[in-house]
Parts: sequence; C-alpha cells; structure tokens
Amino acid sequence: MFKTILFDCDGVLVDSENISACALSLTLEGFGVTLAKDQIASQLVGKLRSGVDSILQCHLDASEMDRFWSSYYETREQMFDAELEPVEGARLCLEQLSQRGVLLGVVTQAARSKAIRNLARVQLLEYFEDAVYSADQVERPKPWPDLYRHALHDLGALPSGALTVDDREEGILGGLRAGLSTVFFNGVHGRPCDFSWVRTVRNLSEISA
Repeated sequence: MFKTILFDCDGVLVDSENISACALSLTLEGFGVTLAKDQIASQLVGKLRSGVDSILQCHLDASEMDRFWSSYYETREQMFDAELEPVEGARLCLEQLSQRGVLLGVVTQAARSKAIRNLARVQLLEYFEDAVYSADQVERPKPWPDLYRHALHDLGALPSGALTVDDREEGILGGLRAGLSTVFFNGVHGRPCDFSWVRTVRNLSEISA
C-alpha cells in the first residue's frame, strides 16, 4: 500500500483529450487548416503550448497565433462544459484511496487553473484540495523529475512510499527519475508503453484494489 499517489489529470482522471482534439480540429478549420485526427492527437494534444506553437507555425502566420489560441480556448471550454466526464472508475478509486488515508495529488503538464476547473467540472476536485501541481510551477516539465519532487515536498511525502499514474511515457519517466513507483494507465486511449517493466492497468479500480 502506497502512502502517496500522484495522478496525471487529462486522460487519467478526466476524459478530456478527445474533446481537446475536436476543439483543436474545429479551430484549425476556422483558420483554413485541416490536419488528420491522428496527427492532432499525437502531436498537439497533451503537449506544452510552446511545442504546439512550433508545429502550428508551419500552418499559421505569426500574426494569427494569438487569435488562434483565444478562439481555441473559448471553443474548448464550451465543449468541456457540455461534454466533459470523469474517466470510468476514477471516482470510486479516489474514494477508496481517500478512505484509507492515502495522500492524493495531481501532477499535470497543463495549466493548474485548467486542471482545477476540469476536476471541479466532474466533481473530483474534493479529493485533492490544494494538491494540484502543474508544470508551470517548476522549471522543467515532464519527463524531468521537477514536478514530482515539487509535489512530494509540498505534501511532506517521500518518493519511496509514492506512486504515480500516467498515460504518457514522459510522465512515467518523470516519476521514475524522481524515485517513485510508476503505473501506466491504458484505459482510455490505448497508447502503447515501451517500458515493458512498468505495470499497465486498464481501469483505475486496479489502483485501489
């Protein structure tokens, strides 16, 4: 039994990535750009804005970037309000862990404000209180260990008793580099994990079992 568990947010606790991909696709179409859905999902969704900008610069003029992002955020938030759901099994998993006294936290590449809004939308924020940590709070994002170390320090927890759950390899790498145990969650998108020694689960109930 781990004393502390740190969850990624998008694609692990909230089923947001397909919505984000649709919002990106719609916004790009509004700017006259059509990209394949698999390209949007693999290259744009879940990435830091700086990385997305470097790709979009091939399709949009620099003068359009601010207007693009403003339009995208507005479209995405409207879609989140209408469609966002928790990942299946997330609420039960968090409830069971909370009842056992496990320290719970969120470690996300996304802006902290976005993670808090989305967790609140699906009634999961109560399980974390202020323990929502974002890459914008540290110098280096995943796959660097900075975010995990920051979260553990704030929680007063040790890596030896901590687990992180992520659906992307950069999260697994970041957790390993910080000395945490890791679990690869493959319950939403079916992404492969090249780290064969890392445990894979398809339902969050396996975490709290």
